[in-house]
Amino acid sequence: MSLSDELLRLGDSARHLNAGSDTLNQSINRIDALLGRLNVGFEYVHARPLAETTETDPAGKRVINLAYLGYLKVGRGFHLAVRSTKVLESRLQLATESPGAVVPLLDAPRRLRFAAVDLLPELVAGLAHQVDEMVSAMERRQATADALLSNLERVTSDSSGRWARPDDLPGRAPVQALPPVVAPPEPVAPAPPVASAPAPARRMTMPPLSRVAAARTEFYPGTSTPDPKAGRKTMPIGSDTLRRVQKDEA
Repeated sequence: MSLSDELLRLGDSARHLNAGSDTLNQSINRIDALLGRLNVGFEYVHARPLAETTETDPAGKRVINLAYLGYLKVGRGFHLAVRSTKVLESRLQLATESPGAVVPLLDAPRRLRFAAVDLLPELVAGLAHQVDEMVSAMERRQATADALLSNLERVTSDSSGRWARPDDLPGRAPVQALPPVVAPPEPVAPAPPVASAPAPARRMTMPPLSRVAAARTEFYPGTSTPDPKAGRKTMPIGSDTLRRVQKDEA
C-alpha cells in the first residue's frame, strides 16, 4: 500500500475516532447528569485502577502513576471523575510534588475516558451496593433513634401527667415500694413556767394614836450619874411600874 493510501486510511480513521469520541463524550455526559439527578451525595472509587505507569526521576527513584475511576466531589457537586495518585520513592519528591489530583472524567485524557467506559457498569454496581449498605445502616440507626425517643417520651411523662419511674417501662420488673420513712417526733421543749403574780405586800397597819401609850425615859431612883445611859429605863406612861416609881420618888 502506497503512502498516499496510508494517509487516506489514517484520515478516515481519525474522522471516525473523533466522531466516536464526541458521541462517547455525550454518552458520558448524559450518564453523569443522570447520576447527579439521583442525588447520591457521597463518594465512591473503583478499586481497580484505570491505568498504571512507572517512570524514573533523574535521581533514579521510581514514580508510579495510578489513575482510578470514581464518583467524586468536584466543585459544588458529585460527578464522574478520575483520581490520579503518585507513589514516590524519593523523600525530596514527597516534599515537593503533589501526590495526586481529581479531574472530571470529560476533562481526562482520551485514553482514560475510553478505559473508563469499560469500568462504568462496575462503578454503577459498586455505587448501588454502597447505597444499599448506607440505607441498611440508616434504617438500623433510625430504629435505634425511634426506640430511644419512645423510651424518653415514656420516661418523661405518662398518661396521668406525672413523672414516670424507670420501673414503669415495659419489660422492667416492678420495684417493690419501700414503706414510707416516718421521722421520729421532734422533742417538745417544756413550756416555760408561768410566773405567778407576786403576793401583795402586807401593809403594816398602825394602831390609832389614841391607843399608842406615850413613853418617857426615867432614871432609877438613887442614880444621879451624869451618864445618860446609866440607870436609864424607858417605860410606857401610865404603867404600874411607872406609878410605883413615881410613888417612891414622892
